[in-house]
Amino acid sequence: MAWCHNTRESGNRVMLLTAVAGAGKTSIAHTIAERCTKEHALLLGFFFKAGEQSQPDCLFSGMARALAKRDQVYRSSIISTLQDDPTLSTAPFAMQFTRLVAPPLLHKPPLSDRPMVVIIDALDECDEEAFEPLANILREEVPKLPSSIKFIDLSDDANVQDCATFIRSQLQTLKNWHPDIRHKLENEEKAVEGILERAGGLFIWISTIFRYMRKASKDPMRILEGLLGTGTKGSTVSAEGMMDRLYTSILKKCSWEDEDFAHDYPVVIGAIFVAQQPLCVPSWDAILSPFLKSSVRCTLAELAPLLSGLEDSHVPIRILHQSFRDFILDRIDPQSIGLHCSPVDVKRENARIALRCAKILNEDLSSSEGLGLIEDLDREDELPRIPPEKLSEHLHYACRYIVHHLSGVQERSQELDKSVCIFLSQQATRWVEVCVRTEGYVSISILPEWAKLAVDQRSKDAIFMLANVLIWLPSNLGFFSRFHEAYEAAKDSVVLCRYLVSVDSESYTLELARSLGTLYLALFKLGQHSEALPFIKESVKLGRELVAIHPGTYNQDLAWSLESLCHALSNLGRHSEALPFIEESVKIYRQLVAVHPESYTPDLALSLNNLYASLSDLRQYSAALPFIEESVKLGRELVAVNPGLHTPGLARSLVNLYHALSNLKQHSKALPFIEESIKLYRELVAVNPGLYTLDLALPLNNLYDAFSNLGRHSEALPFIEESVKLYRELVVVNPGLHTPGLAWSLDNLYNALSNLGRHSEALPFIEESVKLYRELVAINPGLHTSNLDMSLNELHIAVSNLGRDSEALI
Repeated sequence: MAWCHNTRESGNRVMLLTAVAGAGKTSIAHTIAERCTKEHALLLGFFFKAGEQSQPDCLFSGMARALAKRDQVYRSSIISTLQDDPTLSTAPFAMQFTRLVAPPLLHKPPLSDRPMVVIIDALDECDEEAFEPLANILREEVPKLPSSIKFIDLSDDANVQDCATFIRSQLQTLKNWHPDIRHKLENEEKAVEGILERAGGLFIWISTIFRYMRKASKDPMRILEGLLGTGTKGSTVSAEGMMDRLYTSILKKCSWEDEDFAHDYPVVIGAIFVAQQPLCVPSWDAILSPFLKSSVRCTLAELAPLLSGLEDSHVPIRILHQSFRDFILDRIDPQSIGLHCSPVDVKRENARIALRCAKILNEDLSSSEGLGLIEDLDREDELPRIPPEKLSEHLHYACRYIVHHLSGVQERSQELDKSVCIFLSQQATRWVEVCVRTEGYVSISILPEWAKLAVDQRSKDAIFMLANVLIWLPSNLGFFSRFHEAYEAAKDSVVLCRYLVSVDSESYTLELARSLGTLYLALFKLGQHSEALPFIKESVKLGRELVAIHPGTYNQDLAWSLESLCHALSNLGRHSEALPFIEESVKIYRQLVAVHPESYTPDLALSLNNLYASLSDLRQYSAALPFIEESVKLGRELVAVNPGLHTPGLARSLVNLYHALSNLKQHSKALPFIEESIKLYRELVAVNPGLYTLDLALPLNNLYDAFSNLGRHSEALPFIEESVKLYRELVVVNPGLHTPGLAWSLDNLYNALSNLGRHSEALPFIEESVKLYRELVAINPGLHTSNLDMSLNELHIAVSNLGRDSEALI
């Protein structure tokens, strides 16, 4: 721990801890993690596991999530980066380190007395292709991070000398505990050599026999002599055979004549084997007590040499080595070695734990206070986090892993079906809320049959409520840049709605159409535009069917889906295909406005903006103009009735009308509209600066362009200066989101001053712009390289204008 707290700049950022296989490195990792957690120093624990987690794909995204939870500045930076490029949530791990982890830490180094420790266990089990790039990051990039960031990496490395030292220390401990051993252990070095020879380099064998000797009630020397003096020498026996003999010897000493122990043993060990995270004894009691004849601790006490965590009720129980699990499940028949108990069956234990998880959720969630916020959730409502200590360990486990255990159930029982039905019918929305407010949304999409079971049990209303929550939840999660969770929730809403439709298509088709639209948006925000397209197409298809059956009832939903389909195609560059859908959307809104103008005129005004944009994408500027003019006209009518509600929409339409006229080179005619837009935004900023300052900064750049296009450079200058000032204020609050806007405004300020011949004054602004773009390119080269190229060209011109040709050449 002293190394973790050493945050001097000269200190190492990475520690590599190696030992032979089975030496207990994972136990060390968990111990360090527990101590760091108590000191609030643990940032992340990441555990490789061959065949299960051999890729580091979640390593740096996990670090980013931990940083965002720890500090508001980190959170703002990471959120803004994800908003700029949503694909980062699923990007390669090296890019996630470069874009999501390194920038916020370099921008705001942690305090020297607040180390942040990342523990990586079993690094040697990382996939071969991923190992080298990960090693490069740890070797070359991590040392560039602030000195308070610490990485502890653990991997296998056989070392006989370490084994001998460990044996000597354990023998000394035994001497201290059992003074009579001093007389019986005549030649300690001979004992060390014998144990080393018998172990054949297998450290876990050594550590287990010493645990066995410490825990056993018999004379430890007799146990040691028995283990060393029987059977074939270790050098001729496989490592697997060595461990099997040791495990057999330990198990045979258990109290199999005790019926309670014989009954409880397979239940307890099976549960520990299938658990997705280690649990302490009280939590295992809460989960397993209905299935046991005695307490969990009584069963575990017999198996103490094979487990860790028994000494402290707050420490999770862990098996010492994976080989014990393999021995029990794959290599022995209990009867063959004289164990009078049932074999361990992990399939049966999955069903037992699934049943208890369902019952725990049914009991505990119904009595939990402060839940229910998710049922009336607005897009911008930030759900308050539930601190882990507010939940019991067994409730937290049930929330996180009920889905895993249900997915592993192969033989369903009537009791389990009933409990799951109650859970899905009565507690599912509360369960989703707890997950979202603790560690994150847990997907239920792998459980369609369980959802269908609940529907078949006449729980359609409950499933409908859950589906509706999952339709609207992604919008909220996406607003807070939780894009992958938003996608999982949207995907699950589609699964549930498809089941509802399969039972009652007439009643639930609308919900399916809406859920498909939600899934489209979730995929779109992840940057998966091609993957998103089929879902919005299906949503449109269902909308048409609904309108055909119920004319006039579902037209608004269809119009929204049509606009989204237009948007999807436009983002794929398929502008000609997109146009008919926005035209159809406008047509529907016109029909709705004819009947209910007060309800649908705002939608029509927005849809007309989108039609203008689609025609502009096709460079049909003359055809586009009437639609944005109509949108402005409608906006003025709406503002006359309710200025507080509709002024932002009118201001946006005025900006687009300015662009429409500018595209037609009608610069004098365009000017009044951008001026009016800015006037409206100033009024909005005066009331709510936090919400509308960015909206004002953007059109100020447009107003600068408007005056510049008319050759009125002196009049243009104050507006771009004001824009730069506003962006500087915005960057202080959220640098990741607003730095590109500041760099763009600095470019324009340089041009404004250059147009006035004030080259010396202009130079610092283009230099600052280049500096900002360099920083942005380091994070996202694909997005900002072209902007850097243009700024570098401007800088070349600026230096040349000052006669500094050698600098310009560089």
